[in-house]
Amino acid sequence: MDIAPTSKITFSWVSVDSHGAAPENYTIDKVDLDVGANNQADSQLSKPTAGWPEGTYRVDLAIDGTVAESVPFSIP
Repeated sequence: MDIAPTSKITFSWVSVDSHGAAPENYTIDKVDLDVGANNQADSQLSKPTAGWPEGTYRVDLAIDGTVAESVPFSIP
């Protein structure tokens, strides 16, 4: 994916359904980054002290405010 160096990207970590540990579709954390000349970015989220609650989650990648990709994952 080619992204302009002036773009802003946002990684949003979302709890889709954590069986009551958080409200549905709760944004756990959000990271805003400037792309810059290197045209690379990454994001990570540390494991909670008590571990991840079982459930379904996703990471949304937005470019200039528009979600370009969502990656679902689950914790059994």
